[in-house]
Amino acid sequence: MMALTMSIVGNVLFQTDVLAETDELGAALSTALAYINYILSSFFPLPLNWPTERNRRTRQALDLLNRRMQKMIEERRASGEQGDDFLSILLRARDEDGAPMGDQQIKDEALTLFVAGHETTAAALTWTWFLLAEHPDIYQRLRDEVDTVLQGHSPTYADLARLPYTLQVLKESMRLYPPSIALVRVALRPVDLGPYHLRRGQTIMIVPYTIQRRPDYFPDPERFNPDHFRPENEARLPRFAYLPFGAGPRICIGNHFALMEGHLLLAALAQRVSFSLLPGQQIIPDNDKTITIRPRYGLKMRVQRRSQPV
Repeated sequence: MMALTMSIVGNVLFQTDVLAETDELGAALSTALAYINYILSSFFPLPLNWPTERNRRTRQALDLLNRRMQKMIEERRASGEQGDDFLSILLRARDEDGAPMGDQQIKDEALTLFVAGHETTAAALTWTWFLLAEHPDIYQRLRDEVDTVLQGHSPTYADLARLPYTLQVLKESMRLYPPSIALVRVALRPVDLGPYHLRRGQTIMIVPYTIQRRPDYFPDPERFNPDHFRPENEARLPRFAYLPFGAGPRICIGNHFALMEGHLLLAALAQRVSFSLLPGQQIIPDNDKTITIRPRYGLKMRVQRRSQPV
């Protein structure tokens, strides 16, 4: 799933196929995300310039990511191409004084979307295939919808409105296994939150993993039930009962893209192949190394092409 989403986001953002570099880039991104997780979860994180093994790996990963971004910027400028990908938009952007973005700002913006645009979607899809394999009745209902609607053609954006159950499955998967384990906010002013008084500058950690399993919001909350997101049920949810992308002014900038991407990929893969779990595995949610929730020991599945013509 990481290789697939990285390839897609590479084309959307940069009109380049990074699939051949997935191993190298994927390792660098995982290292950078692990460092973010370390910073967020440590009381006294060591500065990045200290000569520790973790810091050395992180600096090497960041150097690789920056060099790759810089190379793409230079190649695009040299080519003179005016594409419609995200990098072209950034290169054409001007501030109120008519000045273009600097290379560092372009790299920061591009890397933010590159990291967010594939890591979280890959995690969401991974858990979705696991849950579907564990619930064959729901898996079959999903396939029936995909087969009936698509009639053998590849899904497009125009098909998504006619694939509501597929979207319900994705949303329910992100309810049980939200891609990001926690959201962090800082109090800009003193505020009372229930019985707690927060001082200005205090850091608050919000954990969707627990909020989205509350029985007063989601009946039988530990059960995988896509009907939680039938339109009439979703409409009854309080505003912040479901927040896999965060909420407020700092909501994930790629939330609409991620939902569209996950919806399309779920339909396209369900149409073409079947996933089944290999026996003897221990599937444990884990975020020790990254800010996303992944299976601690990986997730091994058998992938078979579906027998009917599609």
